[in-house]
Amino acid sequence: MMDVSTKRLHNNKLYNFINEWEGVKYRNGGLNKTGIDCSGFVYLLYKEVYNKEIPRNTSQQINIIKRKFEGSLKEGDLVFFDYDNKKFSHVGVFLQNGYYVHASTRRGVMVQKLKDPYTYKYFSRGGSIR
Repeated sequence: MMDVSTKRLHNNKLYNFINEWEGVKYRNGGLNKTGIDCSGFVYLLYKEVYNKEIPRNTSQQINIIKRKFEGSLKEGDLVFFDYDNKKFSHVGVFLQNGYYVHASTRRGVMVQKLKDPYTYKYFSRGGSIR
């Protein structure tokens, strides 16, 4: 899916988590498999995969990253987008090979290329959790 061989997938816990959640519908304020929003998905991913408690909301998640240049992003870094003229209104988790996972309002939890022509124009910043 990400043009990466399974030998290069070292964080099985991360990719198992993504497989379990892929396709779960988007629901604003949701935090379970009946519906989840983007920041809730990132919050749960960090809690389950990395055993880290991070803020629940995008507006707070942006404040806990150390900003990086796009070319320096690593697996597990957060990526933020500005939709509807709102700063940092969407968040996802960078994976490998230019892909990220997020809870899309239209398609639910999904893996997508960061440079997807529709979404990339809204890309704002990325960084690692401090």
